[in-house]
Amino acid sequence: MDQVGVSEWTASAPDPAVTSAQAVAETHLPRRRAAWWPEVRTVVTVAVLVGVIAVIPVWSNHLFYFWDDSGAEFLPQWYSMGEALRRGQWPILWPDMWMGGNLLAEGLYGVWNPVVLGNAVLITFMPDLALAALVLKAEIMAILAVGVYLLAREYGAVRWAAAVVAIAMPFAGFTLWHDASAWAAGLLSYAFSSYFWWATRLHLRGRLNPAVPFIFGYLIITVGNPAGVMMFLVIGAALGLERLLERDWKALVRLTVVGVAVGLVTFVVFYPIRATVNAVSWRSTSALPSNDGSLVPRLGDFLNLSSPTYLPNFPHWLVAMSTPVTYLAWFVIPLAPWLSWSALRRLRGGSVGPVVVGFGAMVLTLLPSSLWLFRYPVRFIDYLYATVGVCFALVLSNGLRNDLWRRRAAGTAAIVVVQAYLAWAVRPELLDQHLNTALVVAALVAGAVLAARWRPMFLSAVLVAGTAVVLAMQVSFFPANMNIYGWRLAHDIAEMRERFADRYRGNVLQISPVPALTFEDMRSDRAWRDMLMGNMYPVAGVRSLNSYSGIGFLSFSSALCMEYAGHGCPEMYDRLWLTEASTGRPLVDLLRIDTLVVSNRGTKPIDQAPNGWQVTERTQYVIVLKRTQPLPQPDGRVSWTDSGVTVVSDTARREPNDPGEDVRYRGSGRIMIAMLAWPGWRATVDGREVPVTMGPAGLVEVTVPDAGPDGGTLHLHFEPPGLRKGRILLILGVCLGLGYGVIAAVRRRPAVR
Repeated sequence: MDQVGVSEWTASAPDPAVTSAQAVAETHLPRRRAAWWPEVRTVVTVAVLVGVIAVIPVWSNHLFYFWDDSGAEFLPQWYSMGEALRRGQWPILWPDMWMGGNLLAEGLYGVWNPVVLGNAVLITFMPDLALAALVLKAEIMAILAVGVYLLAREYGAVRWAAAVVAIAMPFAGFTLWHDASAWAAGLLSYAFSSYFWWATRLHLRGRLNPAVPFIFGYLIITVGNPAGVMMFLVIGAALGLERLLERDWKALVRLTVVGVAVGLVTFVVFYPIRATVNAVSWRSTSALPSNDGSLVPRLGDFLNLSSPTYLPNFPHWLVAMSTPVTYLAWFVIPLAPWLSWSALRRLRGGSVGPVVVGFGAMVLTLLPSSLWLFRYPVRFIDYLYATVGVCFALVLSNGLRNDLWRRRAAGTAAIVVVQAYLAWAVRPELLDQHLNTALVVAALVAGAVLAARWRPMFLSAVLVAGTAVVLAMQVSFFPANMNIYGWRLAHDIAEMRERFADRYRGNVLQISPVPALTFEDMRSDRAWRDMLMGNMYPVAGVRSLNSYSGIGFLSFSSALCMEYAGHGCPEMYDRLWLTEASTGRPLVDLLRIDTLVVSNRGTKPIDQAPNGWQVTERTQYVIVLKRTQPLPQPDGRVSWTDSGVTVVSDTARREPNDPGEDVRYRGSGRIMIAMLAWPGWRATVDGREVPVTMGPAGLVEVTVPDAGPDGGTLHLHFEPPGLRKGRILLILGVCLGLGYGVIAAVRRRPAVR
């Protein structure tokens, strides 16, 4: 026998001894069950195993999934969104979060995505954000694995081979150490892409209702990740080519209808981003191509996709790579000599999709480091590896060969040695890790070959167990992605609220040059006892000017020298007291700041509080200053007016679904309001529209007319740019996608006689 495979589960035939009537009665349900039960059982097994294996990284680093952007940006913002949703408020804008509060313009929070919104509500029932991160990431990784499994099955892989590859996919290098650990939006769009590919191909072959691919396409778009949208187009083009090669013209029409329906959704997601970024952001949507080499893989890096300790020799933010981001799975290359590669001949004609998508993903992975909306092209490596996984599952489906075993063993040995050498050549100081991992991989390959020869049913178990074993070794060597900020923020919600909610009152500004904090300082029992970063303050019940923003607000950040995560330069404190020329007031008053939290690290000492302020607290890490007299109109945001304007009353609307301001006034002139002048603010005075302009530091400024002796009411409300048109297109897209599904279902329903 030349090949050893793993048999598929099959249903038992009915006992021929029973009568015909009994056979119909007793085997009807098992026959129906046999058609779908093995598939469901495998899907559940894949999801459960991925969920279990996903816990392994937490053994080495309990904050593994609460790292960098996940800790400072996504999890706390999703928690705040979930709280708003539980109050019946769909979040659009939080003015009190300043740069980080424009949810639709940020794009990546998935405000239109039901899976994201459902998980946002879910995590509000959890007491700890690090625990919520683990649960959420394990869930998405399991969803991703099932999607890859279904895709591999659609292209002809047998169940066990598709399952082995699917279980390995979430633990590929970039997927694990970047997407799962830090950048949740990338993980989400990657997960949904496999489902869109699978569902659309089934639909084009007449085996699935078109509403299903529309739903998965909708989920990709509404994550707000440009890389996901690009791969949506690549996958659509690949599927179109498949049908074109089969001369299935009707399928091309069906693909077009689904594509148009999904395309209509893109406007409501991406137009607010473009309009806001071009108007006020520090980030451009029209950047020229540039390449500093950061996160740009080289072709040679893909030779080591089965080397668990190979750290590619391209920089991540100009720093040497600290994790094996080009790793795919330990068994792909070492098992190559034992496989029958002729199975890839099936990937032609109507099955050419993986080749086309793989080529497209490869081209995108090798882009310059910055091009238009796309930065760091290694983000496309997930999609490239998904196609490699599908192809490998197809080849693995034929089992492992056992002829010419000496030559094959020599080939595998050479591969393991070469990969270990290449890993050592890049990082020779990690010699022990390279050697130990190479020995483990060699032992696992030997176990897989022996299992395939003598106990074929155990082959899949060896491959899956190997994934877990290699992952455990990797995270012991590389417990975190040290190319990005770990933050190591506090995560116990009750403890944070007890520590901060009553301590820092009113509008709070934190002055904290992050580079001055050491990695050891960033602990909940040290620096984070006194301050927080990113989007964490709202979770702690504090109204803070510091927040995380991917787009920023140029005028505001320039005035305060505030950076993307709410941290800033040491000069921020001095800038607060400079008099602004047009108003004659210092910035600290224009921003209506009540409490200052000044880091002791990286800032000059504060010996005496300015007039009107007092030092209320000094700790190892911060000095806290508070106003001695409360600001006028404590329920509002008006921070300055012309001498000809008298504010009678001022009420701020702080709900994220209806943010704004209501100001009763007398006289006429300029009114400055302590919130950012995002595109989308509109103002009316007693029903008449008046222009909203940008004042100092990007604040909202309105010149109100004289409303007579009884005064007038200034009403400010916010509507994101393009929201009305976007909602109309969204509704049209949903109606087209789901309506097309209803029509298809009705047409397939047999006539009733």
